Amino acid sequence: FEAALRDAMDVVKDKTTAVQQQLIDAHSMAEQRDAQLQSVLQAVNLEPAAVDAISRQMEDALEAKNRAIKDLHFELRKIERQHSDVIGEYERRCRAAAIPVLELEPLVGGGARDGSTSP
Repeated sequence: FEAALRDAMDVVKDKTTAVQQQLIDAHSMAEQRDAQLQSVLQAVNLEPAAVDAISRQMEDALEAKNRAIKDLHFELRKIERQHSDVIGEYERRCRAAAIPVLELEPLVGGGARDGSTSP
């Protein structure tokens, strides 16, 4: 039982780490693209209409990225809740079988025990 629990926890930790890395990467990419766009717009003297069109396209792309980030945050919260549920079930089963409960590592990013997440 403990081996299966540890395997499940490892899978959850791996998923959480992957989702957190995706969030970091998406944020970094958005910042890089914004800096690149600003550099290009400053280097090239475009007509205001062209700047507006480019800005609208960039805003659309950013909105799509923001939706992806929100989706990743949702997945992260879902994984953390699942992790918390697994830990709770493990602790209940240990107590029911009069087995000492092992202190288990929290998820990367913390907050899984109380349902909170890091931003």
